[in-house]
Amino acid sequence: FAKSEAVRFLGVPPEKVTVTLLAADPAFGGPAAVPPPAAAQGAPILLCVAHTYPHKNTGLLVRAFNRVAAELPHRLVLVGKPRFGEPEVAAALKASPPGRVVRLPGLRRRELIALYQAADWFVFPSLYEGFGLPVLEAMAAGAPVLTTREASIPEIGGDAVRYADGRDEAAFAAALRAAVQVPPAERVRQIAAAKARAAGFTWDAGAQQLWYVLTRVATTR
Repeated sequence: FAKSEAVRFLGVPPEKVTVTLLAADPAFGGPAAVPPPAAAQGAPILLCVAHTYPHKNTGLLVRAFNRVAAELPHRLVLVGKPRFGEPEVAAALKASPPGRVVRLPGLRRRELIALYQAADWFVFPSLYEGFGLPVLEAMAAGAPVLTTREASIPEIGGDAVRYADGRDEAAFAAALRAAVQVPPAERVRQIAAAKARAAGFTWDAGAQQLWYVLTRVATTR
C-alpha cells in the first residue's frame, strides 16, 4: 500500500520502489515484565492504541462502543494523546456510560506490552495506515484483533484478524458484539494464527532487504 501511494502521489516509477517491512518488538510476545495497569483489572477490556488523529477513527469506535456497552461487561481502554480529532472523541465520550471508557495518554513500554497481553480484544478502526504497527503488536502479544480493511491493514492482518466496516458506526458496533461472543475454540485458533503471522515480520528480514537495496544502489553506474 505504501508503495502504491508513493507511485501515485510522487510519480516514482514502481520498479524503483522496494518495500522493507517493519516488525514488532519480540518483547510483545514474551512474558510481561510488569502487571497490566489498573485499567485492565477487574473487567475484560477492549483496547485501542492510537492518538486521536481523524484518520484513526477513535470517535467512531467510542460511539460504536456506546451502542453496545449495556450488552458487554467490557471497559474500552484508549491509549494515546489528544490530537486533531480530539473534539469528535470528546463529544462521543459525553454519551459513554460512566466509568466504562478509560483514557491513558501514555504508558511505559513494558506497561503497554502488559496491557496488550491483558486485552480481551484489540480494536483498531483506523481508516489509513502506512503500515499498521499496533495491529502487528497486538497479534504478537496474543490479543485477538478487530480492525478494518483500509489501506495497508489487510496486508498486515491477512486472514488472522477479524474485519469490520470502519465507516459505518452501526456495523462496527455489531462487529464488536460479535467479536466478544466468538466461541473459545475459534478465539484460540485466531490468536494462534495471528501469532504465527506476526512471527513472519522480523527486523532481521527488514534489515537484509534494506542492505540489498543499498548494495544495489551503491553498485549501479
